[in-house]
Amino acid sequence: MRASKLKTVDKKSTKVDKKSTKVLARLLGSKSRAQILTWFFSHPSERFYVRQLNSLLNIDLGLLSRELRKLETIGILRSKKSGREKIYDLNRDSPIFNELKGLVAKTEGVIGMLRDALQKFKAVKVALIYGSFAQGKENAESDIDPLVVGGEGIKLPRVHSILSKIEEDIGREINLTYFTTKEFRKRIKKDLFIRDVLRNPCVMIIGNLDECQ
Repeated sequence: MRASKLKTVDKKSTKVDKKSTKVLARLLGSKSRAQILTWFFSHPSERFYVRQLNSLLNIDLGLLSRELRKLETIGILRSKKSGREKIYDLNRDSPIFNELKGLVAKTEGVIGMLRDALQKFKAVKVALIYGSFAQGKENAESDIDPLVVGGEGIKLPRVHSILSKIEEDIGREINLTYFTTKEFRKRIKKDLFIRDVLRNPCVMIIGNLDECQ
């Protein structure tokens, strides 16, 4: 059974939840810095003006400007002048880009959020992300594609409701695909969709695929 798409989110209205940045804040030494990085890594192909970030993240403008300068100084962000304002985006050439991306994703980003959400359901045995996100090819328009395998008793409407809240936090659409364990095992060898997913890079969120084969 493959679930339908969740609603499209208006990215201009989304905000990063400050409560969700506690772990990253402890690692980076700054709650605001963690909030900024979570936002940028959730929108890796987009550029933002300082005042735009001020509105989106609700961080004091002076503090926001200082944190942005620090992140640019150490090479995580880059900026350029656009009129009288600076516009910032991620520096993909940073030597720590991939490590930081993984850290953000596993703690406060998409992976961490999905893991926290799906672990609430005992019926979930395996969960992974496939597609452009897992392959490192995502852009501003890319969806997040989780595939979940579990028991028949899972309450999918509740799962959709929780994932909708995550969509609002990250400003990205989530496409959930769900198979029961029995169905997954039955279709794994002949279903072209499943075979394509398993042939390409995946990011494991919960469990191990060996449990379903």
